[in-house]
Amino acid sequence: MNSRAQVRRTCVKILFIFNRQPYDGTDIAWNGLRLAGKPADGRNEVRLFPMNDAVISF
Repeated sequence: MNSRAQVRRTCVKILFIFNRQPYDGTDIAWNGLRLAGKPADGRNEVRLFPMNDAVISF
């Protein structure tokens, strides 16, 4: 029997809401997409919701 405590991973649901246009001279939309990709690597459920100017970036 293993003496270490077993860590239980739970599934987390995360919603990212994008509201910025993709090419406004900043990297805000790009950094948001990169940030959304990190928790999606595991067992987490990630959803992206574009609204207003962000719709053209998807």
